[in-house]
Amino acid sequence: MSSVRTGTPVPSTGRLESSRDRPETALLDLQKQAKKLEKDLREQAESVDELRRDDDALTVAGIYAPGRDLGKVSADLIADEHAPHLADLRYKEPGLAKRADWEQMWDLQRQEDALPDEAAKRELRKGIPVPPKCTSADFLKGGYCKHWGKLDVTQGRFVLYPDARRDGDPSLLVGWAGRDHREHAQALATPVVAREQEDGWAADRLLPLVAGLREILPWVRHWYGEFDPTWGASPADIYAGFLAETTNRLHLTDEALTSWRPPKATSGRRTKQ
Repeated sequence: MSSVRTGTPVPSTGRLESSRDRPETALLDLQKQAKKLEKDLREQAESVDELRRDDDALTVAGIYAPGRDLGKVSADLIADEHAPHLADLRYKEPGLAKRADWEQMWDLQRQEDALPDEAAKRELRKGIPVPPKCTSADFLKGGYCKHWGKLDVTQGRFVLYPDARRDGDPSLLVGWAGRDHREHAQALATPVVAREQEDGWAADRLLPLVAGLREILPWVRHWYGEFDPTWGASPADIYAGFLAETTNRLHLTDEALTSWRPPKATSGRRTKQ
């Protein structure tokens, strides 16, 4: 990937003002805005098609990587700025064990929040252990540590949904990492419905997406557990109901969702006969 010298000018438009000396940052910000990526999942190729009609994006891409195709530039940038939505797609087994410790701590903290008085909260707080932080060795790829962090909180620009792509489409399917937990849940529920109803996917292919929804649901409950007049119900109850209905219909047990692991990559070498 081409490097950019500090101080390379970027057109002073409203959308690029804050990234004048970082063309790659400006291009990523424009990519995020394309097709309302902050709310929806979009194939990287879709957002590139929109960027091709954006004078700012074309100008910045020309500064960042002169002569290169915008699609390739965009793919290279996003490849370094994402981590997968599901813990099983981010962590090795030791990392998953550490994350389980964090989940236990979060559950205890939620119990603490629900207690009626400060004395009871203080007593429970004494027994909450501090989990170990994850290191780069705990992740399936080193870059995931940078973009998801030692405390299991996303810090990158994009979340990757490798298990939601349509058949035959190699384009990355990404969403904005800055969405809230309710929007994240919707971003997972939407492709579950689309892939099952439009593409005829069976339970085994939908499982990682359903597992992702199960994984995010405690946080939806934490932040959106109250009745919302706009929704006519608690958003957490709506997504919990969707999850229950989906797992029942697809015959997916809780154990199946928590024990799923991505297939191991094969080397492609033929075995000697």
